Amino acid sequence: MSRFPIGLTGCVGSSTHARTTSAPDRRVLILPPIAWLPYRNRQAPDAGPDMSALERLLSIGGVDVTILDPLPFPMNPFSGRHPLVQGIDPLRTLRVLLRHRHVDAVIAVFEGPAVLPALLRRLFRFRPRLLMWDLGLTDWRLRRRIQDLVIPRLDEILVLGSNQTADIVARWPAHAPVTCIGHYVDTGFFRPLPPSEDAGFLLSVGDDEGRDYNTLMQSVAGLDTKVVIRSCHQLTAAHPRLRQITQRISFLELRQLYADATIAVVPLQDRPHAGGVSAVLEAAAMGCAMVVADSAGIRDYCVDGETCLKVPCGDVAALAAAIRRLMADAALRERLGRNARAFAVQECSTEAFARRLAARLRSIST
Repeated sequence: MSRFPIGLTGCVGSSTHARTTSAPDRRVLILPPIAWLPYRNRQAPDAGPDMSALERLLSIGGVDVTILDPLPFPMNPFSGRHPLVQGIDPLRTLRVLLRHRHVDAVIAVFEGPAVLPALLRRLFRFRPRLLMWDLGLTDWRLRRRIQDLVIPRLDEILVLGSNQTADIVARWPAHAPVTCIGHYVDTGFFRPLPPSEDAGFLLSVGDDEGRDYNTLMQSVAGLDTKVVIRSCHQLTAAHPRLRQITQRISFLELRQLYADATIAVVPLQDRPHAGGVSAVLEAAAMGCAMVVADSAGIRDYCVDGETCLKVPCGDVAALAAAIRRLMADAALRERLGRNARAFAVQECSTEAFARRLAARLRSIST
């Protein structure tokens, strides 16, 4: 059991150890909403997180994984659209229903890849279990309509945060069982590194719609320190020592930003989904001290005063005070960073996540 009193300690299989098997206990097909395989096939060693580590570790844990990417245009008429739509992919669905009938489970990543399998599985007498890995609890009308079609037809929903169970129950009384499996980060790639000559700044990273850079910019208005923001968001205020990086950067460049940062700040709107989880876990794995807004969807990954300082969402004064406190206290930064790294390795490494997921997949009925 973890010493960190947060939701992931209650996630399925958190104490189950991986094991080597001569034959897989379960065969699983994963349907991502965007192409995963090209990134895996061209990745150079230590140029970024190990994209294929999860499948290898699941195999060790008795789960054989096949990834079936969405097809390109014109085979997929939705190719190039938003991932929610691109993932629907009618021809890929037909391949699943006809050629992958031997698997034990199909895991759709988000709602799009689950739409057609959920609607057509009975017509095709498709017996494998249908699971969905993560869902967007947002107010986007199209996403909500797709969820209304899909969620009652699933066999299980795998969520990133324990808070999401209550939201799913409230929104969809006829819902599949919900299992919290948490999230993961490559703690081998994202690891503490020596700072460069450009070190010493406040860092914030993230493009998703749940970021609250307006509150962040107000909170640093009177702060005499360099501020680096890696985001394509349009900022509503200026800062004399601000550097905004709007373009995509490499994983190596991103890792160096974390290594050079004095603190990392994750400003969030209060949302039920785990927006900001990647930034939190990357910074944690790097041993970077953090200030994190207390969004409901991220609470499983943060312990106030242990792995970060937490502040209420949208509270400019509280965020400013936490930033100043952390910038001024090197001992506190070192302690929070060390604890955050320990949490990331213990609960959110690829190895820990693979143990949880493998245990859950081995237990499904077939």
